[in-house]
Amino acid sequence: MMIRFKRKIYHLLEGVAEHSRLEKILSYFMVLLILLNAFAVIIETVEWIDRNYFTYLFVFEIFSVIIFTIDYFTRIWTITINEKYKNMVLGRIKYFFTPMAIIDLLSILPFYLFAVFPFDLRFLRLFRLFRFIRILKLGRYSTSLKLLGNVFRAKRTELVITVFIIFFVIVLASCFIYIVEHDAQPDKYTNIPVSIYWSVITITSVGYGDMYPITPLGQFIAVIVALLGLGIFAIPTGIIASGFYEQLHNQKKQCPHCGKEIN
Repeated sequence: MMIRFKRKIYHLLEGVAEHSRLEKILSYFMVLLILLNAFAVIIETVEWIDRNYFTYLFVFEIFSVIIFTIDYFTRIWTITINEKYKNMVLGRIKYFFTPMAIIDLLSILPFYLFAVFPFDLRFLRLFRLFRFIRILKLGRYSTSLKLLGNVFRAKRTELVITVFIIFFVIVLASCFIYIVEHDAQPDKYTNIPVSIYWSVITITSVGYGDMYPITPLGQFIAVIVALLGLGIFAIPTGIIASGFYEQLHNQKKQCPHCGKEIN
């Protein structure tokens, strides 16, 4: 009886309860609560709102923490239903270090730390902003966000290579611009780390205008870097787009209930 109840709770939390009405209500409620928490963090930075409505916001925070705490420990209790975590001790330890479990923990941990240990007001402000991490919990309830996560996992090797290429171009451009512009603008291009800042804003086509080359060779390097930026940032866009296509194609070939491939 207990195992059956535990399995029902697990399926309800993981969204595999065959799209039951209760599962939909729970998902909508959690999504709404997460969005309201994000909204609360934003409006608390408005001084007159924080001053006049602090009590209401604090009560809402306590209510949210209670719900998120129940959700967190219920998931730990029921996770042994999953074959990957079926061991009562090791399975829960393994689940504890999964990304979503860590996000769940971080969404409630600051509240309890602040309640137990006395911190100064600077930490209080940090704690209140840190609650914004709860928005990451939406990944549990959004099919689109789950799809995005699958894309990044499937294309992680290609994306890592792309990041390495971008990093290499930025460092190389920083070295060249430093060599060319340092003598002409010693107060601007003081060293290579400072030149990295120029490389980043140039390769991303932002160009704040606070640092720019004045020598002909430096301006030529800036043109090359800007053109490279247009091409380099198109690479991860193509990788992610192809990843979305592959994931959507695979989803069409799978049963929505059991996940098995449809012939």
